[in-house]
Amino acid sequence: MPKLQDYELEEQYKEMLDEVYGTVTVAGMEYETSRALYELDPIAYRVGFNDWLDSLDNCEDCDRNPIECECEEE
Repeated sequence: MPKLQDYELEEQYKEMLDEVYGTVTVAGMEYETSRALYELDPIAYRVGFNDWLDSLDNCEDCDRNPIECECEEE
């Protein structure tokens, strides 16, 4: 597994939040859950992101999580 960049992992996290929770409505306006959480509570967003990272499967080749993996794509 090639090492994933931080922004790639964060995009995957945002997609997961939006798929699981859909949109949120605030004062009649709809927003993506990932955006609302990031804007309203950046600490909760970052904690959730770190928890999500910890839940990812480790690389089979080096047993590291995707952000630490140094394996090269073959």
